[in-house]
Amino acid sequence: MAKIYNQLKATQLQARKDKAHNVSSILGCVLSDINLAVKEKQLIVASDELSLTLIKKHLKQCDQSLEKATGLFRDNTVQQKSALEAFLPVQLSESELSKIVSEQFPDSDPKPNVGMIMNFLKAKYTGQYDSALASRVAQQRLLKS
Repeated sequence: MAKIYNQLKATQLQARKDKAHNVSSILGCVLSDINLAVKEKQLIVASDELSLTLIKKHLKQCDQSLEKATGLFRDNTVQQKSALEAFLPVQLSESELSKIVSEQFPDSDPKPNVGMIMNFLKAKYTGQYDSALASRVAQQRLLKS
């Protein structure tokens, strides 16, 4: 369950050994946030969903910093962003989402609702799709029946 968390720890350790301070620093921040969230929520281990949520939070902060950054600070932020992006799963395309939805909810089945489709995607493909795109695909599936 803590696959991403363990990968973060291993990557941070390697970055420290390689003296890649920018990468080590950002991964350390993410790990600290994960540990804090685990403690606050009284969890036993950090789920991949929790880890991905916090990685995305830090990516958003990197994007905000890049809007204003120049010179060396910009280079450092780009390195940090790149390190974090390596932990994100590959995003499903619209055609892949459509295929998944069509296979799970064939036209012959009773008409599903958007909530059913979104709950299925969340359960099986957490972090692997854009929510707005998935919602659009779900709505298109409903129009077909």
